Amino acid sequence: MARRRGRPQRLPFDNSAATSAAIDGNKRLAWLMAVTRLDACERTGANRSTFAEGLRDLGVRADSSRISRWESGLEPLSPRLVRAYETVSGVEPHTLDTARRRLVRLGHLREVSARGWSPVSERSIDALLTHVAEDRMTGSEWLDLADCITTYEHIYLPEATWQLLADRLLGELVRARGLAAARRYEAAAALIQHRAARPHMSRGVGRIVLEPGAQLVTLALLLLAEDPDDGVRKLVQRLLASPSDSLRGAAEILTARLVTSGHLPPDAPEVEAHVGYSLQRAGDRPRVAILELASYLPDAAFSRVCSVVQSRSTRLALTRVRENAELVDPDLARGVSEHVARQLEEAAGRAPHEPDRMLRTLIRFALFHSQRERRHTATQVLLASPYAGQVSAGVLELTTHPDDQVAGQCWSLLGRMAHTTDADRLVEAVSAEARVPLRARAIATLGATQVPLSDCTVEALSDTARTAPDSPAARAALLSLGLQGFKDRLRDLTPTAPETAQWWVGLGPAIHGN
Repeated sequence: MARRRGRPQRLPFDNSAATSAAIDGNKRLAWLMAVTRLDACERTGANRSTFAEGLRDLGVRADSSRISRWESGLEPLSPRLVRAYETVSGVEPHTLDTARRRLVRLGHLREVSARGWSPVSERSIDALLTHVAEDRMTGSEWLDLADCITTYEHIYLPEATWQLLADRLLGELVRARGLAAARRYEAAAALIQHRAARPHMSRGVGRIVLEPGAQLVTLALLLLAEDPDDGVRKLVQRLLASPSDSLRGAAEILTARLVTSGHLPPDAPEVEAHVGYSLQRAGDRPRVAILELASYLPDAAFSRVCSVVQSRSTRLALTRVRENAELVDPDLARGVSEHVARQLEEAAGRAPHEPDRMLRTLIRFALFHSQRERRHTATQVLLASPYAGQVSAGVLELTTHPDDQVAGQCWSLLGRMAHTTDADRLVEAVSAEARVPLRARAIATLGATQVPLSDCTVEALSDTARTAPDSPAARAALLSLGLQGFKDRLRDLTPTAPETAQWWVGLGPAIHGN
């Protein structure tokens, strides 16, 4: 017998001096709904009154004045309203709603319930579990299933069903791209907080993280921060000392998430020790996650880790991240985001005296904010908007920027948006990237394209993986071949990188869309 339960209480986002000011999630969601409606009205020739009529047909009380208040961020936005906007706008289910869920989960948006409305049918669990067994779940169905399960405080499923559910969801999560990954992450985050699902999800995470040769473990590992137990701190300590670059990098991101959510104190000795050691080894190119972790340290600890840094550029970066929460100089960050936004607005024929301030803020956050969660939240909002392809096109042009940090952040953002980018232009840009420190980041973007790569590009990736097997570029080449699903090529590379090649052969290609 299942018993309904309310949503669990969320921990508030830690807005200490070590973190930048909290964002207004309601404003971001309102902006996303507004640009989605405007795009739908432009495509269909509708107006605000027609859109309101469509909302009323779905049982939402709507008129032009209400739409104005919703899209100005002046009123709370319920899940029912967001889902109705998706339906009337004609976008895929859970496109806007996934961004809403992320903002709620991170404490940037208050959950608003809609009286008398439920997002799921009580009879839909069996149908969804059938789809799980048949391995044909969509991202939206994973969210629907998570809603079904978490509606109840107690729910019984056979052990084999739980294991299959967890393994299928996590297996899709690690290879999904863009909004496909966002939908699956929100479903997994909801499940790992549920009493009945938690042990099965946690075991599934452990299997993925500890599998030899695994390259994509960050999203799975981050799930442990959604409902951390007493053992997560010891796990972090072990992973930070891992000889595997991918595990160590994922552990740094997990540590930052635990610190910002208040589950790990910023003055934890293991945090300072790892930051100091990493800065010593990194020279003038520390990982972004290390800069973020350093910015959370107490004053005395921050001074100590700065004292071991020999590179002047790294010392400047540490100070900039701590004071401004940006990875480049604020004037440079502003100029780059303005450039991309202006290009987009000019292409759309928008008047130059009506700049979209939220668009500029989102581009700037997605590129240069020092907190990974803020960068990825802004990216997800942009991906859910009608502007995704135009933003990625503008960012692609900036990969030639003479400042390596700017170019590197552009490549990183393209890695999250590459499926919205023109594949031919991306291949040309990757081929032209001659800077060794940026080469691996550029190569990694190729795996996320939805268009199959040409034979010559695949051959070049294979040569890169074969000729320098221990290099970052080789690991990036394997990742791109794996995401593109070139299993024959990966089998040929088994003598060079046996564990990683075999991992990709067993995992399968990238998942795009819904």
